[in-house]
Amino acid sequence: MDLIRAMRRGHRTWPEIARCLEQEHGLKTSHKTVHGFFKRVVSRDKLPLGWAEPEQPLRPLPATDVDAKKETIDPLSTEVPDEPTELFTKWKKQQNS
Repeated sequence: MDLIRAMRRGHRTWPEIARCLEQEHGLKTSHKTVHGFFKRVVSRDKLPLGWAEPEQPLRPLPATDVDAKKETIDPLSTEVPDEPTELFTKWKKQQNS
């Protein structure tokens, strides 16, 4: 973004900027794409997610006893009764009527 902004301030055209991005950074794109990207970023109130430096450095949260005691239960590994008596009783009554 800084490169594009500096080149625009240097009165470079969008095709020149697109060529520079391809030659120097290996980013092949059209001048319309570069212009659209620049326009989107400039018009935002906030920077896109991940562009701004965090105000405070992120630190890992300490592990708790609750996390250690959690057991993961696989819902697909639960036992299914051989004869599901209550699951279909309402439906069976409707079908028999």
